[in-house]
Amino acid sequence: MNTSVATKLSADFRQSDWHPYENQLIFKKSDLMKVPSGAFGIYGLWFRKRCIYVGKAEKQSIAQRLEQHWKGSHNPNLADWIIAMGSRLSVGYLVVADQSEISDLEKRYIKKFQPLTNRMLK
Repeated sequence: MNTSVATKLSADFRQSDWHPYENQLIFKKSDLMKVPSGAFGIYGLWFRKRCIYVGKAEKQSIAQRLEQHWKGSHNPNLADWIIAMGSRLSVGYLVVADQSEISDLEKRYIKKFQPLTNRMLK
């Protein structure tokens, strides 16, 4: 990914707020392949306008994390949603240039969106 694009996205994020419909895709294999391969950040899975899950991609790319969820999520509640709703789910993601910010952003958006399948973070 172009570093200046990632830097701009991260800077814009600090100045405004992540909107889950930015960089939105349908949760299906062909759409997941559209996520930039080297992008790190946070992502959310949505059913209509309800947040189902907020996750982070700091050691693996967003594309790799979504692929893992597609194949079988580590979170049993999320896995049930994926099995039941599949391509009726959507994904929104935010590329973050400074990987040290990712965990804090994940916590912030779990608190904000109150996803149905995230475990409470301390």
